[in-house]
Amino acid sequence: MMRGTLQRIPTPTAVLVVLPDALAESCDEVLGEAGVRVLRVGSVAAAAERIPVTMPQLVIVSALMIPADLE
Repeated sequence: MMRGTLQRIPTPTAVLVVLPDALAESCDEVLGEAGVRVLRVGSVAAAAERIPVTMPQLVIVSALMIPADLE
């Protein structure tokens, strides 16, 4: 029996953090058509928990986000 390290093949993933519904739906549609898995997250705290696990290639946040949340 051969043992070895399995190589992780990442699925292209994007995380949408606290985006307005209309913008999130547009991003979801466009990125989904490109084969990117899209995760919508409703808070910065939830995004901070999910990003290390999902290791997304793209993180999209609103320019209107509260400055303290951007830190």
